[in-house]
Amino acid sequence: MSTGSWLGTKTGGARLSRRGMLVAGGLLLAGCGGRERPSIESKDAGSARDKNKRRLREILDRQTKAVKEKDEKAYVADLDSSNTELVEHERMVFANLCQFEFAEFGYNTQRAIPYGDHTFGPVFRITQLTADESPVGATPAETFRYRLAPKDGRLVIAEITPATIETQNDSMLNGPLAHEAWNMTPLRVVQAAKDVWLVGDKSVPDLEKYASAAAAEAANVGKLWGGRARFPGNVMYLTRDDDNYRAWFSLGSSSTFLPEISGFQSSRIGVRKNGQVYTEQRAGAATLINLKNIRDYYAGEDPRVTMHHELAHSVTAQTRATTSIISDLGAPTWAVEGFATWATGVRWPSEASRYRRQLRAELGSFRGLPSSKDFYGAKRSLNYLLGWSIFAYIAQIKGRDAAVEFYAQVIPLNDTLEPFVELPIFDGICERTLGTSAGAFLEGWKRFVRRGAGA
Repeated sequence: MSTGSWLGTKTGGARLSRRGMLVAGGLLLAGCGGRERPSIESKDAGSARDKNKRRLREILDRQTKAVKEKDEKAYVADLDSSNTELVEHERMVFANLCQFEFAEFGYNTQRAIPYGDHTFGPVFRITQLTADESPVGATPAETFRYRLAPKDGRLVIAEITPATIETQNDSMLNGPLAHEAWNMTPLRVVQAAKDVWLVGDKSVPDLEKYASAAAAEAANVGKLWGGRARFPGNVMYLTRDDDNYRAWFSLGSSSTFLPEISGFQSSRIGVRKNGQVYTEQRAGAATLINLKNIRDYYAGEDPRVTMHHELAHSVTAQTRATTSIISDLGAPTWAVEGFATWATGVRWPSEASRYRRQLRAELGSFRGLPSSKDFYGAKRSLNYLLGWSIFAYIAQIKGRDAAVEFYAQVIPLNDTLEPFVELPIFDGICERTLGTSAGAFLEGWKRFVRRGAGA
């Protein structure tokens, strides 16, 4: 059974199945086929493959030019016009892409291999926004498989299959997932500041309402972060649609996804010019906020609070570390969530006071920092607060900049070898940033928590 292909979605029509939304980002139609059977081919057939791959390359070059020139007619000219769903879907994608600002846009076919004479993959669509930064020549990308078909004496695109979580072992779809929101639903983009963009679906007709708040909070987080490594800009996706919230960036497929949480930060994987997928650092990031959750679950909460928390993830270099915060591996979760919570408390002292009261109420007995493995479990509220208290303690004894620098040195590390705080590398961070051993620092922090966390 194939995972399906993009035959298109009607921009105002019925939704796909819920399973399709969760697993494939809302763009896959279940079904068989879409692949040609492999067979033993002659040398002449191999030449045909090479020729057809060049034709695909020419088509993709024309589509690249069409996006840059905002020429929809040219963009769809090489699609199979009889496949109305494909054409309609690609019109939507084109309209979405034309609203974003790209530092680099195009297609990479360096690793594309043939399957029969007309099917090729993986094909990488390069989508480096001006808000992204490319480490060591790797640019954010999405992975697709293309099937061409002869029509009226030429080859046209008959089928486009995106990479999903389920197809990562398929050599023709092995690469960054094609789960960007611009592939799924009509979007509108508003530039809130020179380095801040808001993106909304039809559930957010009041997108402009949030522009000034997003710009202000990005500036506040940037000021706190200082001159440390960061992405050039911030892209924030807003929705009130629960299905889109799950589907965008495959959030709903993550083991740590909690649908009631109002915001997430997602990172983007890059590809080098030779087609090598680069996983050591993230090449871009995006923030997602469900405005409906703020209304339904956090009655009275100012959306700026959620914006600030998520921007503290995306502005800081955490997004350039080994893995995304919604994955099972990466920087210690107590540091990732603790820093963002602390940064929000710095912005609004009333929030910090609430954290202290809540921590005292929930503390009970504790032994130390929470594990990343079950951070988002039943005690996640307490775990957030314990993470916050680490940075509150450092700020009290060494100042805010020391708390920020401590975070900056912790987040590039991977805490899979828990307990992380017992590793020599953590001891070195404490010595460099705080002038004390890890053991002495943690004992001081425990006393700080038990005494009311600075109350």
